[in-house]
Amino acid sequence: MVEEVRIDLPPDLTAPRAARAEVRRTLARWHLLPLLDSVALAVSELVGNAVVHGRPPVRLVLSRGRRHLRAGVHDLAPGSPAAGEASDDGESGRGLAIISVLADDSGVESLPDDSKIVYATFSTPAPPAEDTAADPAAPPPA
Repeated sequence: MVEEVRIDLPPDLTAPRAARAEVRRTLARWHLLPLLDSVALAVSELVGNAVVHGRPPVRLVLSRGRRHLRAGVHDLAPGSPAAGEASDDGESGRGLAIISVLADDSGVESLPDDSKIVYATFSTPAPPAEDTAADPAAPPPA
């Protein structure tokens, strides 16, 4: 079963703050607060890139499967984000590098309408034993 939350974000520099607040609420509801710092930072970077370099509207999509959490940011600009070159004292150019360290996987999904979703995926803790036992695909208990 996959759960999903979608939120449209303001098309300005307040969007990362709104996205972090939604991440906080959603991860608390999904009992995934140990992932909060990494997911919130990755989402801030993804949303900031979409607002500055993308085209509105910008939408945050959080989805949770049994073993992963995916944070995706959709915007209408075509193409893939490119890693920037950051100077030692520069304020930009590090976002994709930060995401690659925080997330287990990241990438870009190009959509048929030429828009895109830039995403980061995080492993989640194993479900409680009673959930695993109810999963027909789970291995039998030892």
